[in-house]
Amino acid sequence: MTNANRQREDGTFALHYDEPFSIGYKSPFYGNFLVLLRACSYILLLGLNGLIEAGEHAVLNANYLLASLKDLYKPGAAYPLGCMHEFVVSPIKQMEHNVHAIDIAKALRDIAELAENNSEAFAEIPVTTPVTSLDEIKAARDMDIVNLG
Repeated sequence: MTNANRQREDGTFALHYDEPFSIGYKSPFYGNFLVLLRACSYILLLGLNGLIEAGEHAVLNANYLLASLKDLYKPGAAYPLGCMHEFVVSPIKQMEHNVHAIDIAKALRDIAELAENNSEAFAEIPVTTPVTSLDEIKAARDMDIVNLG
């Protein structure tokens, strides 16, 4: 397709679907084909029990993160009893110190780049909690299970 074919007489541009090698107009529904294919693959791969378990883990993880962040960020008003699989927080407290959401996003990106380039720096994370990085093999072998029921 040449530029002349794309430009209208009034100088604006348009898409042409009647070109000899064009597949024609592609509706928005078909544009989501790969998303639908991936979703169908997950459903078939996980099965009913796997989907239920994945959903439960998603809700559990989201609520854990929400509880972990509620003292740092202002959760949305829609979560008085927790959330489902996602939530929104606002950096209102940080904005008092002229730190905005984009600054936090950039810091997260920088941390991800640091982790990618210097994985040894993350061997002892977390560092601001009473317990640092756990020895997962020792924890699995020497489990101390408490029956709360």
